[in-house]
Amino acid sequence: MIFSEEEIYKAVKHYMPTVNEYVKSHGGNIKLLGVKDNTVYIAIQDQTNAYQRLEKDVIARRKVAGA
Repeated sequence: MIFSEEEIYKAVKHYMPTVNEYVKSHGGNIKLLGVKDNTVYIAIQDQTNAYQRLEKDVIARRKVAGA
């Protein structure tokens, strides 16, 4: 089944409060920026810098794996 970008946006927007409830409990926030070329774009806001540490860890693992 193929979904339109509008359908994807509406579905993601519908679940954002549930996702944000969990993310906020860990000091963060997620903002839905939009959908383009069937890709969902979000902004992650973090008061604890945990996401920045996670992002750096993922990048480091990719470099080690040769990706």
